[in-house]
Amino acid sequence: MNQGASSTWDQRGRRALFAVGSVAVLAAVMGLWGTYLNARGAEMLLKAPPFFGRWKVVERPLALVPAAFVGIIIGRWWPSLTRRLRWRWVLVGSWAASFAWSFTLTVSRGWDQLWLPLDKPRFEYLPLARELGGVDEVRTFVRTFVERLPEYPDHVRGHGPLPVIGFWLLDQVGLGNPGIGIFVIAVGATAGVGALIAFDRIAGRDLARRAAVFVGLGPAVIWFSSGDAIFMALVAWSTAAVAVAVTSASVSRGRVAGTLGGFGCGLLLLCTYGAPPLLAPLAAVALWGWWRGKRSWVLGAAIGGAAPLLAFQWGGFSWWDGFAATRLEYWKGIASRRPYRYFLISNLVVVAIAAGPASVAGLTLLRRRAVWLLVAGAVAGALMASISGYSKAEVERIWLPLTPFLAIAAAALPDGPIPTRVWLAGQLLLTWILQATLFAPW
Repeated sequence: MNQGASSTWDQRGRRALFAVGSVAVLAAVMGLWGTYLNARGAEMLLKAPPFFGRWKVVERPLALVPAAFVGIIIGRWWPSLTRRLRWRWVLVGSWAASFAWSFTLTVSRGWDQLWLPLDKPRFEYLPLARELGGVDEVRTFVRTFVERLPEYPDHVRGHGPLPVIGFWLLDQVGLGNPGIGIFVIAVGATAGVGALIAFDRIAGRDLARRAAVFVGLGPAVIWFSSGDAIFMALVAWSTAAVAVAVTSASVSRGRVAGTLGGFGCGLLLLCTYGAPPLLAPLAAVALWGWWRGKRSWVLGAAIGGAAPLLAFQWGGFSWWDGFAATRLEYWKGIASRRPYRYFLISNLVVVAIAAGPASVAGLTLLRRRAVWLLVAGAVAGALMASISGYSKAEVERIWLPLTPFLAIAAAALPDGPIPTRVWLAGQLLLTWILQATLFAPW
């Protein structure tokens, strides 16, 4: 490395390390502020501020050994594999690494942690799904969803009816508790693949390979055992489909991809009313394609997006009525009493930690517009959601769909005194420490 390049890297490296250090300091400040607010009697429901959960060291430290072993394997060989393997195998490897990392971390607190976060009658979708019985009961559930909303579990009241129906289908095929838990993590682990496909289409293969080292391997993986991991995959694959639509040389292929992307958006709207900020990376890609004159896919996307909403409307569920009822339930709960100013900042700190230090460092080094596109969409989505006041706490779970696109920022990390493998080791080590010390209910 010549002297000029070394000097340039030193400047950029200092900026990257300063950003990581700033997030660490902010996390400590938000922890102290949250502890102070708890002591003053504020209704935070945070026992480990700024995180939702409580500080609790793993009871059997040896249970963390398999996860440590997987982390060492990933840290040692994955960076070189992303450069050497054919692209399709990089995508397969990205899923496998993300799944293995999340799975071994999850079971380090006990095998029942695969399904317990999904099977809490007071909060989750699965227990209600098991009460539905047959198809006729599902139809009744859809038709009466809005009027019966106040009697449903907490997470059901905060979302559309589709997650319950999805878990009903998983239960009907006989997966059982362990199978459903593994399925959720496995599907969540595909989100990184979707994000990489989108990034490859927008920014090119070389940058996508650099991003593949980090995507799907940040601290966010410790929350893949929640139902929001499914939403994350839905956002990632919908964004990938739109990226294919706006970059495809084939008009017919672009239209098919656009229809699939729109269909995914429609499904997400039936899963969560907070879909718009989560779809900000997709919106960024769509606007970029429109600006470049790629518009033949838009009609198909509109039809695909409308289809699920119209099907549920025909079944008796009005999305707008559901949104209004859920908004009422939201403000009747703890959200109306949680301090807005605290969560306005802590939300952003938590999602930065979930994305990982390499992502934070990369954010300060982004230059190329193609790299910025998806990352800026994710940042805009987080800002939008936090400012709205509809996200107060639990964003490590709720904002999971944004984390694969934030992780893409790590592609901007330069070669230099701090190798890629060291940045990845930092991601993995932070994840392992959080899993060892922080217990979340999902």
